[in-house]
Amino acid sequence: MPDMIVRRQIFDVRVGKRGQVVIPAEVRRSLGIHEGDLLQLTVDDEEHGLGLKPVRADPVTKLGRALQDSLVSLSLEPAPADPVTRLREAMKGCFDGVDVQEYIDELRDEWER
Repeated sequence: MPDMIVRRQIFDVRVGKRGQVVIPAEVRRSLGIHEGDLLQLTVDDEEHGLGLKPVRADPVTKLGRALQDSLVSLSLEPAPADPVTRLREAMKGCFDGVDVQEYIDELRDEWER
């Protein structure tokens, strides 16, 4: 689990010529931000300026990424013959910290709308 920043902190960062900003390593570690992660940029009025926060992938997106990663590894490593075992291995960690039944209920509610 990442170390959390427990108070508001302000960091000075410089904008590069392509508009890129480097997020300090301490902040990336604290928020669990890794290369390739999606961030949400909030643009507010002049008083509040800009804000960034990580966009946490839902379990289905995590599963898709895990399956995609497992397909790449299948070409490199021998995979178990049993498809259920392969799926279980691909799904490891996808639903950590998620109440699966609650998630299914939310999806059903969305589908019924």
